[in-house]
Amino acid sequence: MHIASMSVPPVLAAPGDRVMARLRRIDGRGLLVLLSMTVLLLVSVLGALLPDRTLPLTWYVPALDMAMVVTLAVVLMLSSTDAIIRRHGRLLPIAFGSAALGLVWLAHMLTFPGVIPGRFPLVSSQTAPYLFHLGHIGMPCVLTWLLLQRTSPLAYPRRSLGRTIVAASAIAGLGIAAMTALAFILPPLIVDGRFTDLNMVFQSAPFLVIAVAAAAYRRGRRPDRRIASSAVMGLVLVAVEAMVFLFVRSRYDGFWYAGHALLFLPCAALFAGTIGLYAAARREAEVQLRVMETLKESQQRLQVIIDTSPSAVVTADSGGVITGWNRKAEEIFGWSHDEALGRTLTGTIIPGRYHDAHLRGLRRFVESGEGRIVGKSVELAAIHRDGHEFPVEISVAATSRSGTKVAFVAFVARQLVTREPLVDLRIFANRNFALGTMLIAVVGLVLYGTTAMLPQFLQTLLGYPALDSGLAVSPRGFGSIVAMMFVGRAVGVIDSRLLLAVGFGLVAVSSFMLGHINLDISMVSVIVPNVVNGLALGFLFVPLTTVAMGTLRPEQIGNATGIYNLMRNLGGSFGISAVTTLLARGAQVHQAMLVAHVTPYDAEAQRWLASATAALTPKVGPVAAAQQALGLLYATVVKQATLLAFVDTFRLLGFLCLVCIPFVLLLRKARATERVALH
Repeated sequence: MHIASMSVPPVLAAPGDRVMARLRRIDGRGLLVLLSMTVLLLVSVLGALLPDRTLPLTWYVPALDMAMVVTLAVVLMLSSTDAIIRRHGRLLPIAFGSAALGLVWLAHMLTFPGVIPGRFPLVSSQTAPYLFHLGHIGMPCVLTWLLLQRTSPLAYPRRSLGRTIVAASAIAGLGIAAMTALAFILPPLIVDGRFTDLNMVFQSAPFLVIAVAAAAYRRGRRPDRRIASSAVMGLVLVAVEAMVFLFVRSRYDGFWYAGHALLFLPCAALFAGTIGLYAAARREAEVQLRVMETLKESQQRLQVIIDTSPSAVVTADSGGVITGWNRKAEEIFGWSHDEALGRTLTGTIIPGRYHDAHLRGLRRFVESGEGRIVGKSVELAAIHRDGHEFPVEISVAATSRSGTKVAFVAFVARQLVTREPLVDLRIFANRNFALGTMLIAVVGLVLYGTTAMLPQFLQTLLGYPALDSGLAVSPRGFGSIVAMMFVGRAVGVIDSRLLLAVGFGLVAVSSFMLGHINLDISMVSVIVPNVVNGLALGFLFVPLTTVAMGTLRPEQIGNATGIYNLMRNLGGSFGISAVTTLLARGAQVHQAMLVAHVTPYDAEAQRWLASATAALTPKVGPVAAAQQALGLLYATVVKQATLLAFVDTFRLLGFLCLVCIPFVLLLRKARATERVALH
């Protein structure tokens, strides 16, 4: 019989799944408690298996001491590196503790019986136990200090680090000397291999330190979450190993071995926390380096854009001294780049009579952050190098501010004042053209937005192939052909504004017709709104172009046509982006609303699940049927949420077209006296 081919019976699988689900719901604290209980259980078993002095491994404690010394040395190196590089004292307590505890455990290793042959002067058989308690109590003290100490940036990190290490070494030396002396003064801690009651008193001391830490600690007080987490974890591990040491009765019993093994874990917690901080600091440094490189590239590209800008770009500081001057500024104002830098704005581009007003405006902005022309586009008088004045449009912005220092950038628009600009923006002063470009942008938005949504709806929700979805959308063209045949003759007879109102109304009607779609519609329910939409577009394009261009001078037609078609294309681009975003967000909103009704307490949802499960059970079995029924229910909810998002978006486009009808009334009546290029 092959074990690999065996399957777990559903009766056994279901409880296992419930157990795994409960384990997943346990948070970090629960896992920590579970781990501590498991460790204590293993220690209890080990203590029961190894009675007194059954396995006297004399090398065991020195090996663990050496491991702790090496670990604390690595922690000291990493924390010192962090303090020097980041110039911050967040890890100075770790550096202090690792240096002091490393010396204590090194002394404990050297004084442990049997490590070094012979005897040191002033060292007795009780020196190692007393040094053990010094390190055992010192660890929670360091962790508590780390948890409660507030740190700050370091002005002289190397000096601060040196003082910290010297202080740690001095305190560790004093502690070692004191414990060596106490070993001769106080009663012994070990007699004939068994620990005395005084040893039990010392074993209880870490609990007092942990109690102080628990009473004084407030969550969020420590600015760095990783340091606080490492300190809390270390204190928990200290409590576990201190509890184990309470059961130790003699050297080399099971609890003695387990306690010394757990003694290494707080050092490991410090090591893990320091490694995490070191890795995070390295990632931050890499990110900052990439940001600096990107910023440098962006500044280079920005400088190229400024140098080749069709407008003059002038930068100045808070004193009005020019700090930047591009090529177009040289052409407009007559000063070269080298000549302009270092000059004041007054007398270079601002006429002298505005000198006092200019200085008052600078002082006002530096003091209050408010300026009459900052952040606005205004038309002012400028001065050329030869002394003649001319009008310019200028936009002023504050690019950076630090205390009383402010940097300004001014974009001087020459396009509005030159006789033959590259793009004549003054045609927007014509009301018909300004409103016409706005309305054609809305037409492009609705046209391209609807064109993007309909195939997506037909293919994703109704399952149409690409050919069928194309056939369903194509009748729009027939509607446009019919409308063009009528509108072409009606433009000269009927008021174009009336034709535009009819066109926008028909687009709104077609959008509202599409706003009543569902998952059971036929292809006819899509074709009819498309035909109406095509008729509406025929009523819009020719009259709107005629009204927008009909009041312009002949020499303005070419420039206006380019801007007009640009706005139509931009409207289409915005339409596709807008409907895609609205569909995605709308589907999420409706899904959140629908799932509120799909609960174990909803009778209709439970009936649906029961019916689906019953239908699937003969095919896949009861367990798989229940899971597949839930999957079908989720798919149905997602499909309905997506449908509601399509409905909302179609209706929103319809309301947008209705809003455009009042703007049609603001257009002046225009007659098409000449042929207009539509491009």
